[in-house]
Amino acid sequence: MMKLSKKAWNNVLIFAVLGMIFIFNFSHKRMLNEEISSPKQTTLLPSHSMILTMQGPDYTIERIGRSWRSRPDIGLAPEQLNKMMNAWLSEPLATLELPTGQLPVSQFSQVYQFWLAGVDEPVSLTLYQLESGLVISNWQSQLLQLDELNIHKLLPK
Repeated sequence: MMKLSKKAWNNVLIFAVLGMIFIFNFSHKRMLNEEISSPKQTTLLPSHSMILTMQGPDYTIERIGRSWRSRPDIGLAPEQLNKMMNAWLSEPLATLELPTGQLPVSQFSQVYQFWLAGVDEPVSLTLYQLESGLVISNWQSQLLQLDELNIHKLLPK
C-alpha cells in the first residue's frame, strides 16, 4: 500500500477541490448556454403584481374586492374577467428579436394601461399589428409575439 506524506495529502486535497470547482463551473456555464439557446419567454406584466384597473381602447376593467367588472359591459362574467386578468400576469410569451434600434412600424396600434397595486404610475402596453402578426410591448419594453390562443386569453372577443 502506498503511504503519502502530509504534504502529498494536501496536494491531493487541493487538486480534488480544484476539480470540483471546475466541474461546478463547467456545468453552470452549460446550463446557462442551454437557457440562452432556447427561445426566451416572459410575461406582459410582473407576475407578482396585482392589477387594480385595466383600461383598453374602448372599455375599462376594474377590480371590485375579489371580483371584476367592465365598463361599459363587454359581455364577460366576473369569472371570465378574472381569467383574462390572470392571463395578463402569467401568460408566457415568446420575445421577438428586432435588429438593434428598429422599432415596430405599424398602421394599427392600441394602448392598454394597467394600474398595479403599489405603483404610482400606470404601466402602458402597446399592441402592434405587423406583417408577421400581432406583437405587444411588455412592462420591460420587450416585444412579445402573440398568437391566436394568446389573443383570446388576453382580449375580449
